[in-house]
Amino acid sequence: MRLPALFALYAISTAAAIASPYAIHTVEMMRRKSMPVNSEAPLEPAPAAHTAMGPPHESLVCTAGNGAEYYKSNLFTGGVSVGNVTGDRRSFIPDVVVQSCALGNDGTLYLVGTSDNQNWLRAYSQTGQLERSSARDEYCSPPALSRNGTIYLICMPHSGNTTLVAYDPEFRVQWTFPTGGFEWNPVPPAIGPDGTVYVYSGVQSAPAIIAIAAQGQKLWSAPVPAKVSQLAVTDDGTVLVNVPAGHAIAFDAQGRQLWSFYSGARVLNGGIAVAGDGTVYFAAGFLYALDKSGKPKWNFKSELTYTQGDCFDGDLVIADDGTVYARSYYNQLYAVTPDGRKKWAVTSSSPALPGLMLSSDGSLRTQSAWYSVPGGLATHGWPSSDHDPRNTRSQEEQ
Repeated sequence: MRLPALFALYAISTAAAIASPYAIHTVEMMRRKSMPVNSEAPLEPAPAAHTAMGPPHESLVCTAGNGAEYYKSNLFTGGVSVGNVTGDRRSFIPDVVVQSCALGNDGTLYLVGTSDNQNWLRAYSQTGQLERSSARDEYCSPPALSRNGTIYLICMPHSGNTTLVAYDPEFRVQWTFPTGGFEWNPVPPAIGPDGTVYVYSGVQSAPAIIAIAAQGQKLWSAPVPAKVSQLAVTDDGTVLVNVPAGHAIAFDAQGRQLWSFYSGARVLNGGIAVAGDGTVYFAAGFLYALDKSGKPKWNFKSELTYTQGDCFDGDLVIADDGTVYARSYYNQLYAVTPDGRKKWAVTSSSPALPGLMLSSDGSLRTQSAWYSVPGGLATHGWPSSDHDPRNTRSQEEQ
């Protein structure tokens, strides 16, 4: 065979080898998009929508096991109020600006906030009495609470890089671990079943997930393709990473990548929740149910997917009966069964404010309305972005 012919054959085979994965991916994307929207009749009537009571500048931040709900004021000078779904509010902690909160097993309220031009981490009693306070850097993540009382924060000073800080229950710094990133809104840590703390480095040139022992030693790090918006940990210690470009990635407890799933939709945030049986629900354009190997079991589309370009791109919650609740960009709130069927759907005329929370007593909350549903938040898996209604971000609660 002549040299030009050999070269042509080589070029064709090389091009085919390069193009084949892209062709397969394109075919798979076309197959997903060709599947019809979930236009079937709902399995049951939707629950009544109750308008969220209280001032419009308040937003729900966490709930307690006794049904108490904590709200933060979004005004520059505000505070924290406590109430319930009927709108019965009372001032709880005045004159503070709160970024985030978490509730301990004993009812202690941990707040990350500011007042009098000071940034702090604080602990308040169930009656609103200040118990402890510690100065902090300007930009911090929501806290993660360990079963042994350790409080973890990712913080960044005005000029500097992100650092994981571990506080003991008395707010003494146990240790710090520099993660080297630059994040105005650091991703909250996630705590695994054995107490390992997982963080996103925030280093834009080399984004990675870092596993850190409860004593502060680095265990491993693993690269990820881009900035991360959420970390979750399954019952068996699998670490799930939500990359807003449409990627869900799973690592085992030793840092080995188990699988990677790409939705084909470049969403802004995405959302991951894990059911007790290990099913991973991923909101990234469509709502996907992935098995333990990352393979799609089914996908669910908003009814407005093709008429208005609607998509799922945000928090998910899983109830103890397996129902998945998801809100779409154009204010469609869906209840989806574990096998991917439309249980019910409602449309809200209010703006698409972020946030979807399910309390332990079955109060499903958006920022503008609430619904009474049959079951509370699941107690196994990682059923919400914060793991539980108290925002502990710890798998140790199982």
